[in-house]
Amino acid sequence: LTSGDTIEAVPPKNDFPVREHEAPALLIAGGIGVTPIIAMSAELKRKGRPFEFHYTGRSKPAMAFIDEIEEACGDALKVYCDDEAERCLDLSGLIENAPLEAHIYVCGPRGMIEAVRERAHDRGFPKDRVHFELFDQPEEKAGDQPFEVEVKSTGEVFTVPPGKSIIEVLEEGGVDLVYDCQRGDCGICQTTVLKGVPDHRDVILTEDERAAGDVMQICVSRARSPRLVLDL
Repeated sequence: LTSGDTIEAVPPKNDFPVREHEAPALLIAGGIGVTPIIAMSAELKRKGRPFEFHYTGRSKPAMAFIDEIEEACGDALKVYCDDEAERCLDLSGLIENAPLEAHIYVCGPRGMIEAVRERAHDRGFPKDRVHFELFDQPEEKAGDQPFEVEVKSTGEVFTVPPGKSIIEVLEEGGVDLVYDCQRGDCGICQTTVLKGVPDHRDVILTEDERAAGDVMQICVSRARSPRLVLDL
């Protein structure tokens, strides 16, 4: 950009909002994933809605905004530190004791999100009561191999190499797709799998849904079989 250029600006977009409900909120943050959870706690407190805030990190001195959060949230905040055995987060116990009418909000590492999602699913929480945002981008895995994707509607076949997503390859080939986050956490690109075995790398599907193998998130997931036939 140079002086005098005109640019277009749009209002901020929130893909991870606090839902409008009167049920209690269970806020779970891991590391720098605390960033959106802080804003959620402030909104819930402002509206007088019940919430618990559970914040975990490697050590307390390294946890962002800890003093400000403790002052703002008081008894609603519980802090857990990996380097203090007596203060580690018992995620299973936390989910087990949460009221089933609660909404769960979690942000942090992929492993934490997947653990919260699976424990909530096992406990009986509906998927629409578990909200999350993945705080990283997908990375290529060692050993990734190329595979083919067949578009059912046209019969076109595309080769997806390591380091590229199905979305990237299909768009380059002129296929019109609908998607948003490209991190595997929004579910907008979910696609029906007609043939083949997906290699699931999202945080959307439960273990049961992954095992069924009939849908996948084409922004991050790949294939365990030589070819996937997708309902596109």
